[in-house]
Amino acid sequence: TLNVRTMPPGFTGTISTATANKVQLIVGALRAWTGAVSGDWTVSGNWIGGVPAGGENIAFGNFTNQPTSNIPAISLGSIALTNTTGSYNISSANTFTLTRGAVPPAIYNNTAQSNTLAVPITFSTAAPTIRTDASGMLTLNGAISNGGLLLTVDSAGNCIISGAISGAAGLTKTGTGMMM
Repeated sequence: TLNVRTMPPGFTGTISTATANKVQLIVGALRAWTGAVSGDWTVSGNWIGGVPAGGENIAFGNFTNQPTSNIPAISLGSIALTNTTGSYNISSANTFTLTRGAVPPAIYNNTAQSNTLAVPITFSTAAPTIRTDASGMLTLNGAISNGGLLLTVDSAGNCIISGAISGAAGLTKTGTGMMM
């Protein structure tokens, strides 16, 4: 039996053979926001796969309602913004701690839309990377802690960072997009 779940671009898994007759696809847990019920982060009906409890990769695709309330301080694998319509403006005083590095990127704006994360962000794994696509724009308005790790902004699109960046290892920019 092979059970494969649709994943946003940039999310990868590994295929291993457990026995001669089975193939196993191993991926990190994925939760996808739809906002089908409301803007409340804690309502299971707003998520495909259930409310993130910690450690999961999350994706924000097309939505009915934006996440606007009860956004917790949480440790996540990564955040992918994949919406093809509308723009996200996710705002909270609570910190997102991201544990993914470069593959998949800790934050991936994989869309032509302009999206904003106005939350404090802490990176806690080697090679933390923020990636934007060519026609999209990502704005990060919260304070960012690189966790003492070299933070890479790899942008073909534009990335605006207006919050303070702290941490000993610094910041590097790659790609053709602008970082402001």
